[in-house]
Amino acid sequence: MTLYLFTAIDKAYRKDFQQTVRLQNLKVTGWLARFVGVTCLLLFASALVINYNKTLPGVWQYYAKVLLFLFCTAFACITTIALVQRKTTAEKLVRYHFITLLYSLLFITGCMWFTFVQPNNLRSTLVMMVVGLVVISVLMVFNWRELLLIAGTCGTVFVVACQHYQVMYTLQVFSFFVLAFITMAFLLIARMLYSYHVNYYLQIRIIAEQNKVIAQVSDVKSDILAQVVHDLRNPVSAIRAVLGLLNDYPHSEKQKEEYVHWMQQSCAQAEIIIDELINAARQKNISGLQTQCVSLNEWLETICDQWQRRLPPEKQLQLKLPGKAVHGNIHTANLQRAVDNIIHNAVKFTPAEGNITLGLNRYHSGVRITIADNGIGIPEALLPTLFDRFSASGRAGVANESSSGLGLHVSKQLIEAHGGSLTVTSHVNEGSVFNIHLPFSIL
Repeated sequence: MTLYLFTAIDKAYRKDFQQTVRLQNLKVTGWLARFVGVTCLLLFASALVINYNKTLPGVWQYYAKVLLFLFCTAFACITTIALVQRKTTAEKLVRYHFITLLYSLLFITGCMWFTFVQPNNLRSTLVMMVVGLVVISVLMVFNWRELLLIAGTCGTVFVVACQHYQVMYTLQVFSFFVLAFITMAFLLIARMLYSYHVNYYLQIRIIAEQNKVIAQVSDVKSDILAQVVHDLRNPVSAIRAVLGLLNDYPHSEKQKEEYVHWMQQSCAQAEIIIDELINAARQKNISGLQTQCVSLNEWLETICDQWQRRLPPEKQLQLKLPGKAVHGNIHTANLQRAVDNIIHNAVKFTPAEGNITLGLNRYHSGVRITIADNGIGIPEALLPTLFDRFSASGRAGVANESSSGLGLHVSKQLIEAHGGSLTVTSHVNEGSVFNIHLPFSIL
């Protein structure tokens, strides 16, 4: 256990720890005041049965005054805390820490007052002072300034009481030495218990932070797995479409070679996705994207060609490219995954005889890849959460195709990894336009 005898908790945790212990102190103060109040009431009630004037001749009236003082302070403390809790939120209760400090001083003073009955009763007074200090140090958690305030106030009360009751000088000197020892012991015990509370608090915080990290890692792995499962659908669908063409129609050897080439490309894309899953499972941190300079015109032509082979005859994908070639440094597999996901959505939400357009153009701050369709569009209420993971915006397609709510979230992440952005404009029954903005830094 780390000791905090002359030091405080680290600044990173100090404010939260202070709020925690002050709320705890306020709660403990309320229970201590209830205990003291009930005890005083029981003693007053017992006076109805027992004649304390006979059993304690000459001092019962004095004790009654002390009990009344303790009862009144306890009642005032309970009432104040109840009013504060009723009208104040939990976050603002820490402002009323002075209630704990004030009642602690009154409680210790009351304990000492019990024994100032005779001029030479200093031993009992010091004993009761020890009792009060021990109770407060065990139940409450105070910082150094508050501890010094309590110890200094109690010492001052003791000195004033000695003068008031005209205690002999030699006895006063001896008592002051004992008082100094009691004060040092009180400070040591209080700081030891403070250290215990700090260590316990830090252990709880460390466990909570570790649990948070574990939960984040678990979420990341779940996210990666969900993304990979989602993205594997595109190459598998491409292979299935080509196999369907090979099975249903006669083809020349050249066409068969093209189909085999497309299936090999789809298998390679699936292999890349699986490799990424393995790397994520091994927690390999890859700093930056492994980009290569490619012709964006040719790259989009390849994507368009692959999709045209997969689309049903009633849906068309058109390609619009600038006359001048545009080159850029991109991670071709990752960015193709992003484009494929958006095209897949366009196909899913575009009815028969619909048109989908894949375009490329340069503008003042970079290049823009556009995927537009004239499908059913996206309701305005769904647009704010469209790119969220497992978005509630996920809907069934026009042919009742299922949706995981992951595709656009994955696309947005992959595009942002290139320093770009993904935006959408859409109108119900008119279609949607997705724009992939890539900065000049990739060119």
